[in-house]
Amino acid sequence: MNKICIFIICIMLSLSFNSFGQNTKSGTEIKNQLGLKSLEIVNKYLNIIFVENKNGEGLSDILATEFVFDDPFSPARGAKDFISKTQNWIRAKKSIKIEKQFVDRNSVCSIYNIAVVTPSGDTADFKLTDYVKLLDGKIVMEQVFFADPVKFAKALGFMDSYINKYKQ
Repeated sequence: MNKICIFIICIMLSLSFNSFGQNTKSGTEIKNQLGLKSLEIVNKYLNIIFVENKNGEGLSDILATEFVFDDPFSPARGAKDFISKTQNWIRAKKSIKIEKQFVDRNSVCSIYNIAVVTPSGDTADFKLTDYVKLLDGKIVMEQVFFADPVKFAKALGFMDSYINKYKQ
């Protein structure tokens, strides 16, 4: 009986996930003043963070003033706070490969891999998932989830601060 239930659940999940593909939409995407859709805005944001390396140029155009950023390492409250806290990260040599993105009106979930040059000069790969909410064509919130946050903290040299965060 349990095997049958698990089989049915797997089929249902498979059918629901098969309706999603790379950059798939569920519902209508919201556009901003420039006519950009939710997915386009998020991809522009990811490009600024991971590819362009121009000191975050353009972030203030797509982040809401009250932008909230949550990850295990450097949460930020407000676009200015985020931009100032992420300058070293933006300048770091890295790349991104998006695996899948799911869109539901003003929310985008992205699953991707990043390759980062570590302080030792090695390149390390990490899998991340992030959830972004938009309002009035601007990003108001991003939550980032690391498949292995400990590996990330060790590779980038801030394991102590990561552990101290969770001791409190």
